Amino acid sequence: MNQLFKVYDYMKELDDSFSDFGVDLQIKINLKAIKEDTKIYRYTSFTNLLSMLEGRLYLSPRLAFSDRREQGEYTSEYIKVYYKTTLDRNRQKFRENVQKKFLQSTYFNVSCWTMEDKESFPMWKAYKGDEISVRIKTDIHSLLTSIKDSNVRLYCGPMNYGEEEDRIEMRDILFRKTEEYADEKEYRIYAIKEEYDLSANPTSMLLSIDPKELIHEIYFSPFVHRSKILDLCNLLAHKYPFIESKLNYSDLIEY
Repeated sequence: MNQLFKVYDYMKELDDSFSDFGVDLQIKINLKAIKEDTKIYRYTSFTNLLSMLEGRLYLSPRLAFSDRREQGEYTSEYIKVYYKTTLDRNRQKFRENVQKKFLQSTYFNVSCWTMEDKESFPMWKAYKGDEISVRIKTDIHSLLTSIKDSNVRLYCGPMNYGEEEDRIEMRDILFRKTEEYADEKEYRIYAIKEEYDLSANPTSMLLSIDPKELIHEIYFSPFVHRSKILDLCNLLAHKYPFIESKLNYSDLIEY
């Protein structure tokens, strides 16, 4: 039997923390201290780059993240310990509600970017397993206006960093991480559907985008020899002429 849940109850909570972006799509954006022209970058695989060039932005479900905090494991344990001496019905209901929010949020799809302008060696290393990886440069305005898919509701904003126990409301579950991750300077965009089936596995999502509007610059991994990158650039420029002037080597030198 399907275990459907609707996210309407959370929409009001999220909407109170976000502002309308001002386009036809249902985009909500947190503009507190973040300007629309802020540069953002995405380290990703060459496969995902090709998907973008074909007009599709890949978003993975939160459940696919390796960080177990994204799934509420440690928050759930914190609440369990904090309320271990008060097991009245209200406390139990509160704990179960927070755990339920985390479970449901793992079905939401997300695209992660960084506001750090300088290249990050650790982030490049995270994709070294891919034969070729890239760093895509854009800005917040271009990212949001490039999205042409109107079938989902989008929530965007910078990650906040603080204590684990503060993640009990949906906005903090989605946009808060512990201080250990503060160097990432992460910016996220969530795509949320109206209904999910908890009996099914979370799935990835492809949003329709305009790559000419989205992509400002493309930088290739420092772990790939430049002669190979040059060959790839020639092939990409031939198939996608609009990116010819946007292809760059990494400023880091490994090969």
